[in-house]
Amino acid sequence: MKNIVLLLIAVLLLGGCSSKSKYQPEKVTSTLKYDTSLHASLRDVSREGATYNNGMVISQKRGLLKFKIDKNFRFIYDSGRAILIADNTGAVKIVAKGKTLFEHQFDFAISSAAFRGNIIAAVLSNNTLVLYDMKAKKQLYAEALEPTFANDARLANPLFLNDLIIFPTLDGRLLVMDGRKKVILRDVAISDKELFNNVIFLEERNDILVAATASKVIVINPRTIKTMRIDVKDIIYDKQAVYIFTKTGKVILTDLDLKVLKEKKFPFAMFSAVMRAKKIYAVEKSGYVIEMDKNLENVKVHALQNEISKPVFAFRDRLFLGSEFIKLK
Repeated sequence: MKNIVLLLIAVLLLGGCSSKSKYQPEKVTSTLKYDTSLHASLRDVSREGATYNNGMVISQKRGLLKFKIDKNFRFIYDSGRAILIADNTGAVKIVAKGKTLFEHQFDFAISSAAFRGNIIAAVLSNNTLVLYDMKAKKQLYAEALEPTFANDARLANPLFLNDLIIFPTLDGRLLVMDGRKKVILRDVAISDKELFNNVIFLEERNDILVAATASKVIVINPRTIKTMRIDVKDIIYDKQAVYIFTKTGKVILTDLDLKVLKEKKFPFAMFSAVMRAKKIYAVEKSGYVIEMDKNLENVKVHALQNEISKPVFAFRDRLFLGSEFIKLK
């Protein structure tokens, strides 16, 4: 009897897996062709950049860089003149035009980091916040927060804003530091979940800060704080609008008070990457690129040659898939 029950459970599970629904567009406008192959595969992708297995790097600020980084290192941050790279042991380097300007060994691997002038602000993998002075070669600040045991791979980097430094923590908070006095001025909790709780998005424009974890979006301006509880896959912050891409295939357009202005539903869609060029684009895992205008109208769906099984990185109007490259028209 026990064996029969186990067999029935196995059949139900297999049946459930095999009947899992996929996104099916009503109409496909075109099939996108690869422009070229870069003869290397993406091995690490973050919001601000990507690293290939041969050391090539794409930066969200500058595109494909003309030099390669050391083996086992991955891209973390681009200042516009130099990049910060790190490995899984805690080693960090600042590199410009292929030359190493600075290197240091932290006690734990870097999860996210940024630098301005001589100062590196970093969140380590054990959820410790660190400020390090590269010129003086000394640690200016360190605070060990509650460690986390499972994090979302999308990690927001710290943000330098005038004299403030904003740390996006692995336990779902924003810690605002006075960069001169090295003291925490404010602790803003975004999420209260136990797993996959880290801050995945953090951007500022015109004194308005937009941040998110996988379960909440928050907008902070000088007058008020607005929040929205929602399953977040990705976000685009564009001037006076926030585009929220959900894990259930929705694209939600809001204003900067998080008031919903428009919503589009793409049943069963799983977004792998999003981008804002002349249009809004969402890359769907089954092998499609969904194109919309800024008002979520004039939807067009373009087919890729294959389903997405490898890392994807979007830069302006360019899409990097594995070792391939597509420029969207």
